[in-house]
Amino acid sequence: MAPKYVVQIWRQPIPGKTFDLVDASIGGAKASGMPGTVTMSLFSPNINIISSSGYESMDDVQEMVEGFLASEERKKLFDSNAALSRNTSVRIARVVEVPEAMIGATYVRRLVLRAQGGGRRALVAAAQELNRHETGPKWGILTSMNSNSIQLSQWMTSLSAVEESNDALHNDPGVIARVSALFAASESEWGQGIGKVMYQGS
Repeated sequence: MAPKYVVQIWRQPIPGKTFDLVDASIGGAKASGMPGTVTMSLFSPNINIISSSGYESMDDVQEMVEGFLASEERKKLFDSNAALSRNTSVRIARVVEVPEAMIGATYVRRLVLRAQGGGRRALVAAAQELNRHETGPKWGILTSMNSNSIQLSQWMTSLSAVEESNDALHNDPGVIARVSALFAASESEWGQGIGKVMYQGS
């Protein structure tokens, strides 16, 4: 069954500790026993190590939280990961659309947009319209439960696939119009990047 919620831990490594943090994050993902991914930013304004896991219900999220709080080993692991980070944030989001081609992907393209005022519904609608016409792997669409933002993720097997998507963005009038509508519904501050899939557990 497709997940209904996604929990993500975003960590920015302290200088000189990027790959220590990658290894520690993979260790944490394995220790949790949850299916999910660990990705590392490659082309992004900031290096982020992102651990993601999906859940079918809030009951499942609660079970994960209670299990974490009851485990001294997992709490110490969380703190040791935090010690390798200059910033750690834990985010939960509702799944609007599940991404295609996530299993076996080696790269992920992410786009984080914040809705103007209270207009997140318009932003989600623009993202869904973009997805309806996507010729590559469909984007995953998440709506944050922490903020007024959405996150789009497109999972790919190579950087050449990213190139094909970028070519359409710059040359296809329909794609240009739909992306323009997406950004028109968002605030001026937004973030995007390409990451490497460092771990994928099932």
